[in-house]
Amino acid sequence: MADLVVKNSAGDVVTSWAAGETAIIDPRFIDIRIENTGTVAVGGLSATAEGTAAVDFSVTNLSATTIPASSSVTARIRFAPQELGSRQAVLRISSSAPSVQETTLDLSGTGSMTFSPIVNDPSGIQSVGPGPSGRVYDFGIMTLNFLPTDQAITYQMSPEFSTNVSAGGIVYGNYQGALFPYRASFQQGPPPARISTMTLSMAMGTAFADFDARLDGSGGTVAIQGDGKVIVTGRFSMVGVHRRERIVRLNADGSVDPSFLCSLDDVADSVAVDPSGRILICGYFETVNGIPMPGLARLNVDGSLDSSFAPISGFSHGLRVVSLPDGKVLINPGMLRRLNVDGSIDGTFTETPVSSPFNSFAVQDDGKIVANTDRVRRYNADGTLDSTFTADVASVTAIAIQNDGKIIVGGHFDVVGGVARKRVARLNADGTLDSGFAGAAFAASEAVSCVAVQEDGGVIISGTFISIDGAARPCVARLNPDGTLDRGFAPAGSGNVITGMSLAADGSVFVAGQFQSIGSESRRGFAKLRNRSCVAEFGIEGGNTLRWRRSGSAPALSAVTFSVSTDSGHSWTVLGSPERSGDSWILGPVSLPSHGFVRASGGSVLSSRGFGLIRESKLFGRGPTAVEEWRTANFGAPLNEGSGADSQDFDRDGHRNLVEYAFASDPKTAGLPAYPSWQAAGSAYGISFTKPAAVTGITYSAEWSETMGGDDWHPAEDLSVGDAKSFRVPVGTEERKFFRLKVANP
Repeated sequence: MADLVVKNSAGDVVTSWAAGETAIIDPRFIDIRIENTGTVAVGGLSATAEGTAAVDFSVTNLSATTIPASSSVTARIRFAPQELGSRQAVLRISSSAPSVQETTLDLSGTGSMTFSPIVNDPSGIQSVGPGPSGRVYDFGIMTLNFLPTDQAITYQMSPEFSTNVSAGGIVYGNYQGALFPYRASFQQGPPPARISTMTLSMAMGTAFADFDARLDGSGGTVAIQGDGKVIVTGRFSMVGVHRRERIVRLNADGSVDPSFLCSLDDVADSVAVDPSGRILICGYFETVNGIPMPGLARLNVDGSLDSSFAPISGFSHGLRVVSLPDGKVLINPGMLRRLNVDGSIDGTFTETPVSSPFNSFAVQDDGKIVANTDRVRRYNADGTLDSTFTADVASVTAIAIQNDGKIIVGGHFDVVGGVARKRVARLNADGTLDSGFAGAAFAASEAVSCVAVQEDGGVIISGTFISIDGAARPCVARLNPDGTLDRGFAPAGSGNVITGMSLAADGSVFVAGQFQSIGSESRRGFAKLRNRSCVAEFGIEGGNTLRWRRSGSAPALSAVTFSVSTDSGHSWTVLGSPERSGDSWILGPVSLPSHGFVRASGGSVLSSRGFGLIRESKLFGRGPTAVEEWRTANFGAPLNEGSGADSQDFDRDGHRNLVEYAFASDPKTAGLPAYPSWQAAGSAYGISFTKPAAVTGITYSAEWSETMGGDDWHPAEDLSVGDAKSFRVPVGTEERKFFRLKVANP
């Protein structure tokens, strides 16, 4: 016989879970253990929510569907209320074995929209308005128990703030460590109490105060790597106090990444990141790091020139480049051309001559290419013209493809297919005008040069316009899914020109161009703007199904793949291309190893003047190793890849990252710490040191050579005892000897 019981993470038997009060789009979770107390295995395990609010409760990350005798599996219950008020359901846990009695878990929670401000007077982070005597009331960071939404919030002030408050400003809400800006306005109540209320509305489009990468010139375009770092190009030679010639990589906090060094003699006006993390650049440059490479090049992760990429020569500069999921490259040197991974021309791709260069192009999920020359055309995946596509619009400079296959175009145009459309329009999948988007009354004052699509159907546009529908929008705006202006997304400023744009994984908007400020924040050439909230959750369900849930302002993606790694990210095996279902990408069932990392990856659907490689990884089957925790603490991710890989030298001090870990030194601060050195000792040379206590999982070894040839290294005598490491090489008859100490992460 076998019985099922449910336990919490502490090991206590539970029969109910009260998720508490939370906002509609702020999920709550509980991890549970489903235990088989019997003497036979239980198979066909399922856990399903039932009841009037069953849609609010779901089971994710069920680790297996079979439980051996006296064993258990784990799962996570997710509460995401769809409505306000009390929400209740029952989780029914059963198996395919008729002799096993099912068990249930009562589920409850409350959907709400509440918050608790912390008011400080006079100290605080932001002034929000003077009283009648000129006194300034300062508000500390408000603690929010919900993910900020578009809904305005009204809060009744405490009695000591009941005097007149006449001005507004910006206050910040703190949700799980992230700050969200709100515009504050005040309303005084009637006498005698005169209790004031404060109404808060999201302040989207404002620049992040703590992300400040100042260029000494103009920005050109921007691309986002899978690790969240940002490549920026333009006409600049300094970024803050750092010398960087026309290209720089920034860390996630806006600081200059010292591990990336590259210089160009002229502008790169299109950038992409290929599936392996290498960086494609194209534009007007003639040299890269002083090496002749006119107009098109590929960079390694550290900014060095990738010599394995030898592209064609002789094309005109200023082309556009797009990286394809298989590593091949699309370019437009007077015609649409596809290159192989090594840069050679792909002879299987039909090259169609055109009368004018391609201003912009984007790739659909089916491999077809939507491109603009004198007008918008679509090409099949093999390069032949797609005769089923008919679009009548010219002067297009930006193209992006929505999740439903419809196409957003921006540019200088006033008419699409004989119908008035000013600077932005949406085409149906066959190229005809979608009349339900940005109607004839919609008007951008000047050109739209960049377009980005969000998962919720919202569209970010940027360019040279200064107003949308008469509302001031200095060169960047957000459109609702129907093409109307989102009036809550309101950056301030004047005289701006945006030439490049990308969306980060969290929906934040990176813009590059010619500007001196964004609102009250002084920003030159490059800025990061706040956007509305998003949801991105990646995990394993039922032990063999992968789900990547994405909604809100998260960038829409194309060419999504799921992969698995058993060596901490050194190599990946593609599990397959998932299918879109509702707000999720789903793949399953799949065969997974006992432990490792799974990763979801996709390219954000942007115009070709910007690019985003969006990735999310999850560890399963084991806890993180010590070196993985060290990578996370120093580089933001546990994986052995990118600038945090073992083989990289992030701070460029001559010691690779893994060596820095092995000797407990700081991998982000350049310098030469007191590493152990070889010493003469009688008739031998030796090296000795004590392994740092915090370092685990590393092996140390030593070798010697006469020639330093690849096959001329011999092991030293290992005299180590525990953490006391010691290696010895006897003196022989050799004319010379070279020694080296090796560390490895097996």
